[in-house]
Amino acid sequence: MYTCARHEKSAYTQLLRKGIESLLPVQKQFRQWSDRKKWIEVPLFPSYVFVKPMPDQIESVLRTPGVVRYVTFNNRKAVVRSEEINFLLKCQSADISVEVTANSFDHEERVIITSGIFAGYSGRLLRRYEDRRVAIRIEEIGYSVIIRVGKEKISIDGIAA
Repeated sequence: MYTCARHEKSAYTQLLRKGIESLLPVQKQFRQWSDRKKWIEVPLFPSYVFVKPMPDQIESVLRTPGVVRYVTFNNRKAVVRSEEINFLLKCQSADISVEVTANSFDHEERVIITSGIFAGYSGRLLRRYEDRRVAIRIEEIGYSVIIRVGKEKISIDGIAA
């Protein structure tokens, strides 16, 4: 779902109250204002809430305060694959810092993570960083999630790296 600006949390809460299966991936960020400092939870994808409504709940989702519309891809409702949702859940449960970007990194080397919490996921190895980072693309919404792979092993074209 696409929501009004900065209405992700309230729309997510309302969807859960209606019994609609929903996901709002967030990460903790440290923010400083002139009068205080605080850790806050910020949505990974601004203005997006992932939903899996039952057929009879589809219209109810659109009537939820803060919800604008369903996200579309190629003139149909965008459907994010379950392994991509599981990846987002792992990012959130591991409490790691991730970066989200609209870049697709198609020219970067394709790798598979072979060990660690993200074992089995494939993405693009970003060589411009000192540490090893991999961009995992979520095609249906047009975003890549960049994670640091650290000690995990990766395979490049079948060769362990």
